[in-house]
Amino acid sequence: MLLHDYKLFISHGFEEHDDYGRLTELLDSVTSFGYTLCSVPKDFKYRKMTKENLEETVKRQLKPVNCVLILDSVYLAHPQWVTFQLKQAVFAKKPIIGIRQLRTKDISSAIGNVADEVVGWNPELLVKTIKDCSVYATTNI
Repeated sequence: MLLHDYKLFISHGFEEHDDYGRLTELLDSVTSFGYTLCSVPKDFKYRKMTKENLEETVKRQLKPVNCVLILDSVYLAHPQWVTFQLKQAVFAKKPIIGIRQLRTKDISSAIGNVADEVVGWNPELLVKTIKDCSVYATTNI
């Protein structure tokens, strides 16, 4: 039985990236972990949107999340968009987990300087880190 459905944002550049899909497959492999992706990296409507509209889209995608996952490989492919996503996550006080590229121990300083944690591609460690870092909205009853 799943106790939580974690709302996650995974960094993207408004187009497909192999590591985005690889990360979702990795998260899916942990059967005791439930999550909902709030990030939508590719959508036909993005092609017609202005930079300002795309920025607003990122802000909306980040708003409900418990945790932000920043892929170093996506940062290297789309530094402008991932830098914007990082700044928005910091502004919104969302926990940030940096994810190193496959088979490396380093991460870009832009991510390392703001990440609450940095991990690799170990599914159990990644899920534990998400659970440990996630924030939840509280409501007054």
